Amino acid sequence: MIYVVFHLHAYQPPTQPKSVINEILVESYDPVIRAVEENPRIFLSLDISKSLGEKLPPSFLLRIKTLYERKRIALVNTAACHYLLPLCPGWVIKRQLELNRCFYSEELIRNDELTGVFLPELAFSTKLVQTIQAAGFKWVLADDVPFIWKRSKLPAAFQAPQNWVVWIRGCRILLRSGLWSEKIAQGQYQNGGEFANAMLEEHKRWRFACNNIQDSYVILAVDFETFGHHHKRAIGNFLIPFFETITEFGRECKPVSLAAVVNRFPAVPAYVPAGSWATSEEDLNRGVPFPLWNHPANPFHQAWNEFMRLVFELAPKNPDPLLQTLLDQSFYSCSPWWAAHEGKDAREIAGWCLPKFKEIIDLLSLVNNTDRLRELYQNMQDFTKKSP
Repeated sequence: MIYVVFHLHAYQPPTQPKSVINEILVESYDPVIRAVEENPRIFLSLDISKSLGEKLPPSFLLRIKTLYERKRIALVNTAACHYLLPLCPGWVIKRQLELNRCFYSEELIRNDELTGVFLPELAFSTKLVQTIQAAGFKWVLADDVPFIWKRSKLPAAFQAPQNWVVWIRGCRILLRSGLWSEKIAQGQYQNGGEFANAMLEEHKRWRFACNNIQDSYVILAVDFETFGHHHKRAIGNFLIPFFETITEFGRECKPVSLAAVVNRFPAVPAYVPAGSWATSEEDLNRGVPFPLWNHPANPFHQAWNEFMRLVFELAPKNPDPLLQTLLDQSFYSCSPWWAAHEGKDAREIAGWCLPKFKEIIDLLSLVNNTDRLRELYQNMQDFTKKSP
């Protein structure tokens, strides 16, 4: 049996205009969920960030809850406001996960049914393992590109696990297929049926190459907005025929949840290098695991990360509600992501976080010296206004 996981990551930043969220709801979120409701062959794994979920209509969230209760979708926890977790201190990571878990418990699912975490940007480092476990989770999803890079001297058939999962100090690390997932994200297919056939045929060749006669799996994970928003016809052209083809294989292939992979396959100790789903082999060769968020040659990144570190060091253990809200919402990963891209618009969007940063400085200055924070703030502001 080949187990196939199809995971969608639903997130929008706290500063995203409501009009844009409504547009994506109409183009993507609603028609995808409607496709699941109308087609019993589709089974999705899904995570929803609090920063998006709290802006979605209650009636839409109820539809997701109903599908979950009917075992038509699986739900996975994530960070509430999409912080790049490897760059955050442990207490911030735990709070981001807890905030999202509380949102789930209020709207979708009981806390004790959440066992794993979708890492924003699939950004992983081994420093996360202890914190993830302390927060009450047993597994995370990461990307297989850094893992394959580390094992590149092995024969190709043995570079990425497809019949076992990685075990690191008691935590299981599931690895998505970067190769096949990126083909979906980039629209590199004729239709979903042909894609499914090609993927399964390649998987069978892998089985033959490593003489595997046992069960195996493939994990696919992309942004939810891929379907209907980024690729307008992808629901009818890809999603529906993909699952029709997968389920036609009967006993050979089955769509499942990430938790099903954790429960079905053995865990083997192995090392997973730091990296994300945007990290290339070239980045890893250069020692830059998070190039779109912490690049040594990007002045915005350097100012952003030092600013964030200092803020979390200066923040009191029990901040007032306004400061706590700012600490919870201001350091979403989109700002440095946009700062890593060319164009005036990209730099302006990177600066959407700066009004919140100014509020943080003003609040912290009541009891702290914030001269360095103001300097870093000015550096980021200058970057966003400077022509590329």
